[in-house]
Amino acid sequence: MKKLLTAAFLVLLSGPPARAQGRGLREDRGGQPKPSASLNTNFSYASPEGLISRRTGLGGEAALGAAAGFALRAGFDAAHIRSIGSGYFPPELYKTAFSLTAENRAAQLAVNLNSNSDRPFNSPSETDLGFTFSRTFSQRGPHAWLFGLNYSTRRTFARSLPMPFITYRYISKDFFFMFPFFARWQASPEIAVSAGYLPVKYFKAAVAWKPTLSFSAELAGGIGL
Repeated sequence: MKKLLTAAFLVLLSGPPARAQGRGLREDRGGQPKPSASLNTNFSYASPEGLISRRTGLGGEAALGAAAGFALRAGFDAAHIRSIGSGYFPPELYKTAFSLTAENRAAQLAVNLNSNSDRPFNSPSETDLGFTFSRTFSQRGPHAWLFGLNYSTRRTFARSLPMPFITYRYISKDFFFMFPFFARWQASPEIAVSAGYLPVKYFKAAVAWKPTLSFSAELAGGIGL
């Protein structure tokens, strides 16, 4: 078990306003999404292993247009991770991720290709190809129920089968909640508080401060397996 305390400082090259909760794409007055990108650095400490790491990354999204009533967008995330201290990880790791998403008001399909390794995409062991499909089947005001399927080549059980799931979602002006558990509260235009739990043993809570469109900082802590 790792106990993590993370301080993250993000410099956004082009990003959404503080109240935006979703896709990482800004919209102008005409409703057209604009590309976004972010450059970020964070430092984390894990105990009792005493592992200290520094992560520097670059990520972004861009709209690709529309097809068959679905809006298309592409995203990427690349990072260099340097670790200091005890542990089983190489001192230098790299994260590379690409995504393609198609969505409308009722459904979303996201296809992801990821590799987190000292040698990204070196073999299937360092490569994760998967998808998540979800569709809203009931919605009343801020309340919604969704069902979907998730698949990943790196899953350790039932690897050949997509896994079904059902999710409840609540969205208001300043509060977002999803079960299985994630919650985010926009306490003020500059400050947001979030917490999430992922079975079996992963929990994270964070406070984020975003005084301007081009800078944000986050302090987070949690427990991970």
